[in-house]
Amino acid sequence: MPPQHIPTIMPSKKLTITRIFDFSPLMQKIIMVLLSKEEASSEMIADEIRIPIHEVKTVIEKLVKLGFIGQKGTNGNILYFCVV
Repeated sequence: MPPQHIPTIMPSKKLTITRIFDFSPLMQKIIMVLLSKEEASSEMIADEIRIPIHEVKTVIEKLVKLGFIGQKGTNGNILYFCVV
């Protein structure tokens, strides 16, 4: 079975330092990981901040819906990224 196509979603909003501090502490940690790595999977983020994967995925989905984080598929995996 071929890998499922993962649509690319571009962030519709840019992050600023001021705006980052408006988010919850967990959202801030996730954003900081993405800024330092440029792009990362939810597993990589969970490992980096030592938070259960299901919590990370829930927050990432919110940030994607809000337009602050983008996603792209690569080799069947989803990588997340943001724009500053």
